[in-house]
Amino acid sequence: MHTPPALTPMAGAIAAGLFVTAGLHLWRRNAILSVLGGTAVHVALASRFPAWP
Repeated sequence: MHTPPALTPMAGAIAAGLFVTAGLHLWRRNAILSVLGGTAVHVALASRFPAWP
């Protein structure tokens, strides 16, 4: 069975990291904080959920 990549848990981790990065940047206007925060969220979620069920 083929699962579209947009429906995997990894897509959620990527989207969450992107939204956190954008949100932190709009809130604090600090690129380092934004990148580190978004990366931390992405890594935490990506390591919690498998890429393919």
